[in-house]
Amino acid sequence: IANPAAEIPPTDDRKLDVAGLVGADGYISVSYDLGLKEPYVGTSRLVNGEVATDIAYYLTTSEQLSSSVGIGVLVGARGQVQGAGGFLLQALPNPSADEEVVRARERAIDLMVRRSGEVDSVSHLVGEGADAQDLASRLLEDLPFREIGADSLRFRCTCDRERVTGILASMEDEELGKIFEDRENAEVTCEFCRRRYSVKREEIDAVRGNTAPDGGNDTLGR
Repeated sequence: IANPAAEIPPTDDRKLDVAGLVGADGYISVSYDLGLKEPYVGTSRLVNGEVATDIAYYLTTSEQLSSSVGIGVLVGARGQVQGAGGFLLQALPNPSADEEVVRARERAIDLMVRRSGEVDSVSHLVGEGADAQDLASRLLEDLPFREIGADSLRFRCTCDRERVTGILASMEDEELGKIFEDRENAEVTCEFCRRRYSVKREEIDAVRGNTAPDGGNDTLGR
């Protein structure tokens, strides 16, 4: 992060040495916006500095979800990214106490882990033109599955003015009183994208159902 232009030699098998650059003396920290006052943050130690391995370890230990993660970036001869992709396989919690169901779930998890270890590197598959459906077919070859949805990938924050105002409205009167003690607007900065919101007390009261907003100017982002 301090030196984004840093470069180190590739590994012996000619792959990007992510672990050598990132190191393993640290932590992975994941934040979830659950619509509460504060985001939920989970943390675990780095295993070896490889992104996929560290994420899988975090999900398995911090969230108790058996997970297999694969990430690949196809880099050209001149260092340009030609393609990237990945997969995340998870065994969701099973509420059933039936022993047969539990055993079947464990067999499926073992198969899932084995298949993810046998599949060709993600970067090679991407280079061959594989898409998400192709990856799923290879990873779940021995398991029945169905596609329940597809979404375009976008790097964006889901914060908006309505959500921020709702969070403020859920605060205690004493807390709000301190915020508006010497100012007209509550200034809120999103912890994820750093976007700033300026919210009037009347808007918060309107959400609480006390009054109607006065229709003043929207000061979003100022």
